[in-house]
Amino acid sequence: MNLPESLNPHARSVVTRLISIHPEFGAAVEPLDGGHFEASIQAPVGSQAGALVICTAKDRDIWLHFAPAQMWYSVDNEEEMLEIVDLLFRDELLFVRTVDADGAWSGTTLVRRVEAVDVQGGETATVMSWSGLRDDVVRATE
Repeated sequence: MNLPESLNPHARSVVTRLISIHPEFGAAVEPLDGGHFEASIQAPVGSQAGALVICTAKDRDIWLHFAPAQMWYSVDNEEEMLEIVDLLFRDELLFVRTVDADGAWSGTTLVRRVEAVDVQGGETATVMSWSGLRDDVVRATE
């Protein structure tokens, strides 16, 4: 695959590694400002995830996210990125977006089990899996 020439060295390294393991991302590599990239694949039918998007940003950041709002997670390096992508695809890792009692976003994380979701008084957590089969909503008990 020919990558956009505008990619900076970090973005080029990340996307090259990503595509070497998951070539399905190669069809959707888009250059971004500053030499960064974004690549995505559509979620399976029945999933609320929409898509899995991977991108780079300032200061050598690597981000993974599902399409719904505030479902973003920062990773430290290419190895962690690949490990998380594999776990997401196998539904062994779940995105969790938490909002407070007023509906304001209060955090996003990843968990392996719905039972591991920790919500405080008034919070609601939306748990989302790649396939949609492990989706759930967790509310704080009073």
